[in-house]
Amino acid sequence: MKRKHLEIFFRTSLSIVFLLLILYKVGDIRKALEIACNIPLWTLAAAVFLYFFSYIISSYRWQILFDRENKPALAFLLRKNLIALFFNNILPTAIGGDVYRGLSIKRYGFSTVFMERLVGFSAVALLSVAGLYYIKENALLKKMSILLIIFAILIMMFYLIIFIPKFALMFIRFFRKIKIFNIGKELSRFWVHLSRFRKRKIDLLKVFIISILYQLVVVIINLILGYALGIEIPFLVYCTGVSLVAIVTSLPSIGGIGFREGGYYILVTMISGKTSEEAFAFSTVIFALTLFGGLTGSILYLTERKK
Repeated sequence: MKRKHLEIFFRTSLSIVFLLLILYKVGDIRKALEIACNIPLWTLAAAVFLYFFSYIISSYRWQILFDRENKPALAFLLRKNLIALFFNNILPTAIGGDVYRGLSIKRYGFSTVFMERLVGFSAVALLSVAGLYYIKENALLKKMSILLIIFAILIMMFYLIIFIPKFALMFIRFFRKIKIFNIGKELSRFWVHLSRFRKRKIDLLKVFIISILYQLVVVIINLILGYALGIEIPFLVYCTGVSLVAIVTSLPSIGGIGFREGGYYILVTMISGKTSEEAFAFSTVIFALTLFGGLTGSILYLTERKK
């Protein structure tokens, strides 16, 4: 329990520290909130519609990864995705929602969630390259592009471990040696489940294409909200910036708080030359959108618990 408490304290502290740093940079919080509240209702409505549409895309992407005889209904997976969003907002971890999704599926739950994440992050890494040409003059953003390279290398390592039988067998043998709490047996079974995807390359290609579509919808949401705030950033730079924010918000934190605000601060102030107040307003609207989705997930979770 002590280790768990330390982990929660660490993640919470990171979120608080980064959020305080951004708040320190923002000159007038009140002004930032006023800017956020002045977004036209039609823009917010369009953003909300696209946000939930992106979750339908995400649910379909997840559905493809199941075998035909074990394929859950799209509505069921959409429900699980929205509930997972609720857990992501309240738990001090970036993968709390994924754990819920894995546990909610009786067979191949964790392996499909892991593979969906892996292919999804591959699409994020690809799209993030799109706007690198535009940010080459910015020293800080150039340094952040190193994060993309490291991220891409880690993704490639996972693919090699999963799809090259020699590496996969090596890991399975290693896991089986772990006897504590039957962890080794569960990990080796998980890796065997992942190895099923070697024969499903067409399905993985479909998931990758859908992941590109999903990420583009997320970029468009940012584009229309940014336009409403008077923030003019080239579309390709949005591809890179939003992808970077997606990566950093997956780091240990509470719902990405602090990291999200930091990402948008860099994107808005250093690319478009806008004020820190406008950057904070942008990140606040995005966070509110996430909270709204999480609220929907909480309602679904409560109705599920009653049943």
